[in-house]
Amino acid sequence: MKNKTLGVIACWLAGSGSTVWAQVPQYEECESSPACLLLFEQAKQQSKAGLLSEALDSYKLAYGVKKDPRLLFSIARVLDKQEKSLEAVFHYRRFINSPVADEEQKTKAWEYLTELEGPDRTLSLDVKVVGPGRVTSQPAGITCNSGSVCSQTFQKTSEHRSVTLLAEPKGAASLVVWSDAPCGPQVLTNPRQCDLPIRGRLNITARFERPLGRKLATGAFGVLAGAGLIGSALMIAYNGRYVSGDGISKDSVYAFLPGPLSASVGLTVGFSLGATLVWLLPTKQARIP
Repeated sequence: MKNKTLGVIACWLAGSGSTVWAQVPQYEECESSPACLLLFEQAKQQSKAGLLSEALDSYKLAYGVKKDPRLLFSIARVLDKQEKSLEAVFHYRRFINSPVADEEQKTKAWEYLTELEGPDRTLSLDVKVVGPGRVTSQPAGITCNSGSVCSQTFQKTSEHRSVTLLAEPKGAASLVVWSDAPCGPQVLTNPRQCDLPIRGRLNITARFERPLGRKLATGAFGVLAGAGLIGSALMIAYNGRYVSGDGISKDSVYAFLPGPLSASVGLTVGFSLGATLVWLLPTKQARIP
């Protein structure tokens, strides 16, 4: 009876031991090393702060302390954010093929990997700017001023799946028209923003224009200035001559001229200045912060 009991206990211990052994990860764990854990926490903080190069160094140092394959995923994510696609793909694959049993994390790695290796993952973009304004892009790559044509190739990453063009009018311009641009729905609420998919090749023209009201006001001022100029020229040409009967008297009174001529010249100068200011001065909405 005693031997039977000891046999049962031995079998139970053997079974428990095999269960415990099965639950032990088949790789080194970062948590088992204070140095690795410290570097891992430091890398997370650096990544949150946007210090990607420092975070990458810390993750790699942690992996050097303990070859925990879970760190490969963290390294791949930082490389992905830095748009180092080839290196990111390499580390994603190493993580996916590792003995890590976290299926949720591996599914995420597969999604990121698909984003990087899938078709149509680059955009070759040419931007032309017409009129007083500037166009920039997010992510950075395009900074194009008036009269320029700028080119850039964008790579699709898990962080950047589209390119956003931002129009910044200068001077009196406040309208922007996107030509040949498959802008996303955002352009309906914000015409100065154009969202583009990272796919293929696009040639886009951004035209900056003055609003119709400003154009009409400038035209009206210009017409009045022209009328004043013509009136002033006629007065100076006649130079105070007075038409009497069927002839022109050269002995007319010159006192007649200063009032009307001054008014005409003043209107000409005033309306010309008004037309110039209306055409050129920036509006509050058009100024670039």
